[in-house]
Amino acid sequence: MPEVTAAFRSDAQLICHEHHAFSSELAALEFALDSLICYSEVLTNLAALERVYRCGRHLVRTLPEHFENEEATVLAEIAALSPELGKFAEEMKQQHRELRQKLTGFCLLIDQVEGSSDIEQAVSEVKECGLEFARALAAHMDAEERKFASLAH
Repeated sequence: MPEVTAAFRSDAQLICHEHHAFSSELAALEFALDSLICYSEVLTNLAALERVYRCGRHLVRTLPEHFENEEATVLAEIAALSPELGKFAEEMKQQHRELRQKLTGFCLLIDQVEGSSDIEQAVSEVKECGLEFARALAAHMDAEERKFASLAH
């Protein structure tokens, strides 16, 4: 097993701490998404929609910086350790790009709900896209943490 530096261990610990914060944010997002209920006769719960909006906007502000830091620190270091780890680092960077796109699409859907002629359909799309994004980000963070933990020990 390739040896990692003390800096890697420190950076990996910080990244894992950020992952835990993002996991809390995802739990709040999923709760807000689950609270979004819309029937054709009844307008959606606007408070839940506001919570979804705030969660999405917070992730838009914080997630790209997290990805950039992760790529510049832990992923760069492990990529230099072996071809296999280099492949893992590239896969994680690709997932970062995909997650950014999913998050952007999700936020665009949120922005379109109010002006939609079919609120029920718009809310359904927000819920579906938001839950898909949350699952993808959670799985991504889990894969990274497992890899980082295996290298740090």
